[in-house]
Amino acid sequence: MQRQAWLAPLLAGLYLRRRGRTKAHLLSFTLGRRLLRPKPRAGRTLVEQLLQDLAILEVAVRESLAQHDRLMLAKALLARKGRGRRHTSALPRLAALLLDSPLVSVPMIAETLKISPQAAQILVRDLGPHLREITGRQRYRAWTIG
Repeated sequence: MQRQAWLAPLLAGLYLRRRGRTKAHLLSFTLGRRLLRPKPRAGRTLVEQLLQDLAILEVAVRESLAQHDRLMLAKALLARKGRGRRHTSALPRLAALLLDSPLVSVPMIAETLKISPQAAQILVRDLGPHLREITGRQRYRAWTIG
């Protein structure tokens, strides 16, 4: 976390959303500051600082819209994968969980969907190409939307 200081405001926004304090994700200025090239420096005048802040805001908005488009595409792909299944299938609920949470693990899936860990592993295997494993481990793995 020390090398990824930009992640803290994003996690704080997710925490506020989970607690019901906000209805949507908060736009993070650190995202724009991280992506802006060249790196912004302290402005000499108020106008220069305002222009830098607007440039940071523009980059953050563009990146947020790109992430939104990526999530909407993933939602459509997951919905297509869930078609033709039984109405009691947990796959659509897993798709909703994946869109709601930044990362999921087998125990988290099993607990949230109230299914067995083996069933959760089967669902993850079924969604294999649409998920990206982010831990790089063989045990205690976590996935996100690919």
